[in-house]
Amino acid sequence: GLFCKTIQTSTPVTLTYDVGVVNATTATAGAAGSVKVTSDNDSSGITVRLQETAANAGIFRGVLQLKNTASTTTKTCLTTAGVCVAGVTTTADVIALYSTSTASGIHHSIGDLRVNAADTVVVTYVDGKTGATINRTYSIKVETTAPAFSNQTPANGTASTAVRPTVTGDITDSDSGIDTAQIIVVWGRDTDNDGDIDVASQDAVSAIDQTAITGGINIRQRFTSDLLSDQTVYWWIKSTDKAGNIGVSDREPVTSLGVANPCTAASFPATASLKDVVPATSVSVVGCQAYSISIDRTEPTLALAITGSWWDPTVTTVDKTVTDPTKAITTSVRIDFDAAIDPATIQNSDFLVGGVTPLSVVHYAARPQSVFVTVSALAPDARPAVIVVGAINDLAGNAIVIGGAGATIANATDGIAPTLTLTVGSGTRPVTKDKVNLSLSSNENSSTATVSITVNTIGASFLLSATTTATGIAGGPKVWTGENTQGSAGLYNVRAQATDLNNTTNVGKVGQGFGTLTYDSSKAASLFEVDKGLPAPAFLPVAGGTDDPNAVVSINFVNEGQEYGLITSDAALSLDPAVSKSTNFDTYKTVTVTKVTLDGVNITSQLSSVDNIRFLYKQTGGLTIGDHTLVVEATDVAGNTGAFTHTFKVTQRIPFEIPLVPGWNMVSFPGTPSTPGLDAVFGTTPVTTVMAYDPTTPALWRVATRTRNTSGAFNPFTGTLTTIDSKLAYWVLTETFQSISTLIPRIAGGAAAGATPIQPPTIAILKGWNLVPVIDVTGNLAAGAAVTGYFGSITKARVYHFDTLSGQWTVVAGDPLVGKSYWVFATASGTLVP
Repeated sequence: GLFCKTIQTSTPVTLTYDVGVVNATTATAGAAGSVKVTSDNDSSGITVRLQETAANAGIFRGVLQLKNTASTTTKTCLTTAGVCVAGVTTTADVIALYSTSTASGIHHSIGDLRVNAADTVVVTYVDGKTGATINRTYSIKVETTAPAFSNQTPANGTASTAVRPTVTGDITDSDSGIDTAQIIVVWGRDTDNDGDIDVASQDAVSAIDQTAITGGINIRQRFTSDLLSDQTVYWWIKSTDKAGNIGVSDREPVTSLGVANPCTAASFPATASLKDVVPATSVSVVGCQAYSISIDRTEPTLALAITGSWWDPTVTTVDKTVTDPTKAITTSVRIDFDAAIDPATIQNSDFLVGGVTPLSVVHYAARPQSVFVTVSALAPDARPAVIVVGAINDLAGNAIVIGGAGATIANATDGIAPTLTLTVGSGTRPVTKDKVNLSLSSNENSSTATVSITVNTIGASFLLSATTTATGIAGGPKVWTGENTQGSAGLYNVRAQATDLNNTTNVGKVGQGFGTLTYDSSKAASLFEVDKGLPAPAFLPVAGGTDDPNAVVSINFVNEGQEYGLITSDAALSLDPAVSKSTNFDTYKTVTVTKVTLDGVNITSQLSSVDNIRFLYKQTGGLTIGDHTLVVEATDVAGNTGAFTHTFKVTQRIPFEIPLVPGWNMVSFPGTPSTPGLDAVFGTTPVTTVMAYDPTTPALWRVATRTRNTSGAFNPFTGTLTTIDSKLAYWVLTETFQSISTLIPRIAGGAAAGATPIQPPTIAILKGWNLVPVIDVTGNLAAGAAVTGYFGSITKARVYHFDTLSGQWTVVAGDPLVGKSYWVFATASGTLVP
């Protein structure tokens, strides 16, 4: 019959046919002795024939290779030299499969079959032993899964006084099963406890130490010789299943941080190669994490006591010990032993720290050799004595010798860095035009030689660059002073450090820029600004002049707070106030005006300002028509001074003219005339009737008329309408094309003495028809100029204007024109905001 077993991909399997009678020929394909082999991957399969092992042996054999490449029936000698001779070396498994060797040792491959993992290989042959042709089928399952390991004892990190430690574990394989003859325990011994393996060995697990369990084997293996010195023993279980898959035990396939860390058995080194390997870090074994046993027969002793070190549960590492002296806590002391400590034997009363029992004591499994004690706040340079006064055992059960040298540390290590305070100038972010004074203080003595104060420019992308060092540093041992001078305007970062006299590894630091040379505006920093000049202010009236004698004189130092920062592209530092900035570093915006003269007259005391940036002056009675000269002297916060001269002209305002045509005209005034009476506004313009529509009054209409006297001159207007108001629109009746000409001042801003500032004009709109004027808030538009978006603040259905020349109404779809008025039908009441 056929010999078959569960096999591994790319591993050869021997097919054996015993005809029972002598037959010195090789079986013919398709006839008795031929073999048909198929797989799930290749259902067509291949037909092969077997070779007689010896003349007249009657036994035919061949080697079938299972591959992940295409099937083939090419016959190949399994040799390295290309001839079929004894000593086949391609795989030891092939040699082992032959129970009977021929004189010449000729062994052939009868073919390759393509398979996938977990395929079933079906072998069918024609049996000619009985004289009849009979088909018989055998199945071979392709398996690639290595044995699995669980329930290993003792637990990792266990300490013991035993001279021959014993380990146990379960090995399971639900496919082919465990090859019980190929189970070993690999030992690695760190005899000097320096982290690497000094001696490596292995033990084959004998049958007597194997116990069957569901799906596998439980093994028990004792170290075969006495371990007479303290050392760390690492161990792995290595097992092979019946398909030839090899597995190695792995303590942590996924680390405690959730990171996959699988064991690759194929790369696990041979036992002899484990010497000098570091199990915790070496690439060859780090995926196959070993279990460890500490062989310990020595009583524990104190190794270190350090102030400030503490356990931070918020960090993501397994060991959460904080050792950075700049992050030290003055109420914590870490006490280290030379061996892992049994936490069940630790309590407050076991310790004296500075002669006082600690407030609390905590032990963490992730740092088995340490305890953390809480004490009253220590001075930053404190080095208290630490004494063990109670029974404390290590994990192996060895007890510390109370009163012995190993139970006392006369002076704890100072693990608290100096706390530094850096003072820059006279404020939290001072400004200077050249030099800044710097002061550094420490809460404990530090070496003056180690003190450094560094200044960096904050530039593009908030990178710190252009490093300079403070000069003239003097003082100590707790207070130092120095100074720094910068030649360019900008924002500067200051950082400082000093080293503890007790411990040179304790370096106190203050400020930003240690390690990463960037400035983070969300974090505390020591900053100062350098301002090298006072920019010229913006003036009103502008140099081109004004036609408003009531204009306010404005001196606006708007650029004083825009002198340095990052430009919009964030590519470079800008010192140009006119450049658009993404980040403005300049926080000093105010100035002090020391003197201002207008046409030689000192008006400094008459200036007003709410922010010390813009300064205003309004002359009683208004500015005179003509040229004016303004001279301003000012100082910024950094001490930069400047004198600035500005000239402007006040001209006579031109009267506003509204064109008219004979008949009824729809008009409005862009502002209220300076003399609003009807007789003054219309003067000699031959307007005889003026009508204003006011929906807020019961009568709706206000009307005024006038007639000519016997000499032809106009009599005064009479009626319910007496003055012109820019918020009303008008119908006017005239006899000629003569325009209305009247002086309309700009709408005033600010406030008269004792009053509040006026608001811009608005027009109340009622639902329905409204006769609406066109108001010019700027005071610059001439008659006929369009006002964009004028009706945008109201909801309307239709806008009309009457064309007097054509005598017809027109629908207005665009923007209204200054000087005209419009009938507007509003679908809802509202407010028109010009």
